[in-house]
Amino acid sequence: MVGQYFKRKRYFVEIFIQSSLGIGIAVMSPFLSWKCLSIGGLAYN
Repeated sequence: MVGQYFKRKRYFVEIFIQSSLGIGIAVMSPFLSWKCLSIGGLAYN
């Protein structure tokens, strides 16, 4: 799907999208864990 919109720079766009997903997972995981602990929900220690 990305290749349809970015034919010339497809490689760089795909790298950007994949790295954004990885960064999002890395940031949201501790954040959600912290939020669950702060509201007294599930706690995995």
